[in-house]
Amino acid sequence: MRAFYRHALALCTVAALAACSGTPTTNVLPQSQTEARVDPGTTVPYNFTTLDDSGAYSTVNQLFGINNEGHIVGYYGSGAPSDPSEGYSATPPYGAKNYQSVVYPMAADTIATCLNNTGMIAGYYVQGKSTYGFLLDEGIWWSYEDPHAKSKGASTQITSIDDAGTAIGNYKSSYGSGAFELNVALEQYSVISPPQGDKVVATGINGTGDIVGYMTLSGSTVGFLLKGGTYTDFSYPGAVSTQFLGVTAHDYIVGSFKDQSGNTHGFLLISPLWKRGTTWEQIDDPQAAGTTVVTSVNIHKVLVGYYIDASGVTHGFMATPSSSKAHNPNQD
Repeated sequence: MRAFYRHALALCTVAALAACSGTPTTNVLPQSQTEARVDPGTTVPYNFTTLDDSGAYSTVNQLFGINNEGHIVGYYGSGAPSDPSEGYSATPPYGAKNYQSVVYPMAADTIATCLNNTGMIAGYYVQGKSTYGFLLDEGIWWSYEDPHAKSKGASTQITSIDDAGTAIGNYKSSYGSGAFELNVALEQYSVISPPQGDKVVATGINGTGDIVGYMTLSGSTVGFLLKGGTYTDFSYPGAVSTQFLGVTAHDYIVGSFKDQSGNTHGFLLISPLWKRGTTWEQIDDPQAAGTTVVTSVNIHKVLVGYYIDASGVTHGFMATPSSSKAHNPNQD
């Protein structure tokens, strides 16, 4: 294992984060409701809430993960020297006192990408010219480097972790790139390699070991699901490209797709391997100006992600189904 550190300093709340990196605030916009289009023809209403940590001084804020208790992780900052990326976690009701900083010690940038239901937070950080995966568990930091990513300037990124401590992620070096599955306790890596797929990116793992991601197949970007040792690829109907970004134990899959006009939309895919057919729901934040990306979903079908507004500012959002009938798991 490359390194681990005890978290000597308490995680900074948003109110106290000024001592770490400026004067952050919490920006929670009023809820609004819109209709999510469901293929083939029904509609599902969602309540959308914008959740921005430190949005007062950065134009980039993204939510990346949500667990079953509604705890979320994300980051703000463009990664520029004047606007470093800093991870954070937040708990309901997502007020200023409910945010905590997640910043790897001495890192130039920290991206918190995921969390599980036991309180582990994971992601990646930048030191020098290299990027390493991290795990934060009970105040202790652990650092990870894929064996394929040993060259100068190489990258290891953890993108998802389940409750048993199995993580997935991606590596990139001067020798190539790929996706991996990682036992974090034993630091054992295995390769995720769909047949005939190229430029494979692994993004999500659920409690039963199913893995999702996206790849290039026959020149197009498609989502994939690895379940029971079998890879299945998917494309949003009529889309130019499709990316799977998160998955639950029920195989509810979220992500984004690009349409023929070049706009990016989020989606929720329900029962992808169901014999009676799959259901795609298009998700667009009502304040988005052409870009909505859904990055994670929990078992209650609460979605998080980010959108870009008309001014080019990136905001995190949460979308909650406003109709329990529309999202009854017994109907899936």
